[in-house]
Amino acid sequence: MMSKKQLACMLALHIVYLLVGASIFYHIESPLEVAQRAEEKLERLEIQSKSISNIINTYHIGNVTLKLF
Repeated sequence: MMSKKQLACMLALHIVYLLVGASIFYHIESPLEVAQRAEEKLERLEIQSKSISNIINTYHIGNVTLKLF
């Protein structure tokens, strides 16, 4: 059976191991995630722009829809 000192040491080593692994993973994956978020934001802005443009350029008059451009 492990003593309390050995158990505390193993627990501390385990926590340090997890933190180092998480840090390495973060630094490897971070640039890819930032680029992906920027690309997704650009896509959202394009969709919003097209939607707003569509709303502005479409007028409903009764049952007739006039489309400009």
